[in-house]
Amino acid sequence: MKQIRDNISVDLNPLTIYEDELLEIHAFLKKNCSGKITIKSCGYELDTINEIKELPNSKAHDFHFHSDQPYLSIDLSSHSSRIYCGDTSLEAEGIISRIAQILRKGERKTTGISNHTWLSFVVGLPCVIGAWTANWPLVIVGIILMFTTTTIFIWEERIKTGRHSTIIFKSRKDSPNFWIRNKDKILLLILGALFGSMCTILITFLKPYLIGKP
Repeated sequence: MKQIRDNISVDLNPLTIYEDELLEIHAFLKKNCSGKITIKSCGYELDTINEIKELPNSKAHDFHFHSDQPYLSIDLSSHSSRIYCGDTSLEAEGIISRIAQILRKGERKTTGISNHTWLSFVVGLPCVIGAWTANWPLVIVGIILMFTTTTIFIWEERIKTGRHSTIIFKSRKDSPNFWIRNKDKILLLILGALFGSMCTILITFLKPYLIGKP
């Protein structure tokens, strides 16, 4: 038994993509779609992909590709990033998969820690236990852990609640340097490493109590 589908759709995480991805997607669509390809952005319908350089803004939060054959749409907006196809053939699945792969180059990924709200209660326990047992190093570790977790929560919520799709009409090589372009990822990597380190230290402190040896 298998599920019967009449369409294929893929929803993506928040994105920041550049001219490079737009050109790559357009070239791929021209090669694999036999119908007319329509391009829209910033309230304009573009005759060619090269007209993105003539748009009034250097970046946008909406960009749309549409193809007649197969019926396919790529809709990037402030609220979502979605690929839809009215065809369920293996060829259509391959087209969707490749487009998603191109777009995922610009995914703004998170650590996933903010998805677990229960952590906000757990990370407060070291402070309580440390204060109760007069173990001040444990209190300090707990405070650092709480600060790190809170920062991760705030930063990831910033990513999730910001503009879902950001399209920059310039090449990646002409964009700000690596550190500025990837500041969200770098900060989350540092905070994630700090979170892991604090958890390790915390377990070391609590181990004697957990095994019944004060």
